[in-house]
Amino acid sequence: MNSCVLMAKVVRNPELRYTTDQLAIANMMVEFDGLGPNDSLQTIKTVGFGNLATEINERYKEGDQIVMEGRLSMNTFDRSDGLKEKRAELIIARIFAISGSASSSNYTSAPSATVTTPSPSTSNVIPFQNNPSVSVSQEPKITANITTNNPSNSPSDADLDDIPF
Repeated sequence: MNSCVLMAKVVRNPELRYTTDQLAIANMMVEFDGLGPNDSLQTIKTVGFGNLATEINERYKEGDQIVMEGRLSMNTFDRSDGLKEKRAELIIARIFAISGSASSSNYTSAPSATVTTPSPSTSNVIPFQNNPSVSVSQEPKITANITTNNPSNSPSDADLDDIPF
């Protein structure tokens, strides 16, 4: 399964264009941190199609912090020096603005994500035993009596051919 989630910053405003069939396509460049602490920023081209493309063009601009979900695609193209080059691009399926970064508009199909960090003094864990609305009953103990068909106690007397496998 090809699925990516990427948190990035828009570094080039979206460009909107249309195919001959009037399908909207939006391209924009985004950058994100590398994997290691000493890695430089990485850039990738992102593409959205249809209604999502027009929304990207209207809502997002250079400098916005976003979270995108989509699939990774590798494109091969010929360079001017005659060599072939591969570049990755993210085909966007969903896009979310990180709180307060996207341009204000009337669109609501891509909800804003609010990133909050709980303070150390508060906890979202509720102890089960201290909750008065939940009654705890003791589960019954299950016991089983195991009987064998062979009354003989010695292993040498047992007929091992009768053991079903």
